[in-house]
Amino acid sequence: FVVGDQLGYDTFTASALIALIASTFLSSAVFGGLLIAKVSERPFIGAQLGFDLLLATGFVYLFGAASSFFTILYGITIMAAAVVSSPRGVRTTTGFAILLYLSVASSVAAELLPFPPDQNTAIYTMEVPQLTFTMLTNVFGLGLVGGLSERLAQRLDLAGERARQAEALNQDIVQSLTSGLMSVGPTRMIQSANPAACAMLGGLEDELIGQQIDTLLPIETKARGEGEARRLDGATFPFGYSVT
Repeated sequence: FVVGDQLGYDTFTASALIALIASTFLSSAVFGGLLIAKVSERPFIGAQLGFDLLLATGFVYLFGAASSFFTILYGITIMAAAVVSSPRGVRTTTGFAILLYLSVASSVAAELLPFPPDQNTAIYTMEVPQLTFTMLTNVFGLGLVGGLSERLAQRLDLAGERARQAEALNQDIVQSLTSGLMSVGPTRMIQSANPAACAMLGGLEDELIGQQIDTLLPIETKARGEGEARRLDGATFPFGYSVT
């Protein structure tokens, strides 16, 4: 591992990088575990985005501060917010990204925050006009990414709302049908049943789900047909069906 003119893992930058990488794996394990446990996502989405911003700040500090290439990590986090959060979440993420960048860049430039001891100080020191231009350029870039990401988040929200409305409409239509309607999986197990189907078979939907369709409705592979159905209480009745 080479840092500046030093070789090894015991340098400041190498140790800091190892800590950042280790914390990344730890946070991934924690948040992944929460997802597997089916914990509600909303409480920890903001925490994950906040951690990513702090991680980006660490890389920016280690590699150039105001002029760091790793400023791009702020932009990646902002774009991620567009996918996992809301337009408001994107605005918040963008604001914190700009605030953190300005804080670390100005603190290092003013020597309020010391340079990494094993890095070339030349990459941290710039004339005021160059420093101002660099910081304004990066802030403008982050603001632009934030604006585009917010627009993407709005489109995703709109698409999600339309999908929910379509699903609700489809569910209303299915529930209001007077004909029995059931969905069956590849193993011919009942996955859903509308109220009319439940009434015909004499049971609640929860009682029908998981049952083999053939034990209640002996349906052949042809698209349409007739047969004798069996209710949950054992009673039988003739029925006609169509398969789609």
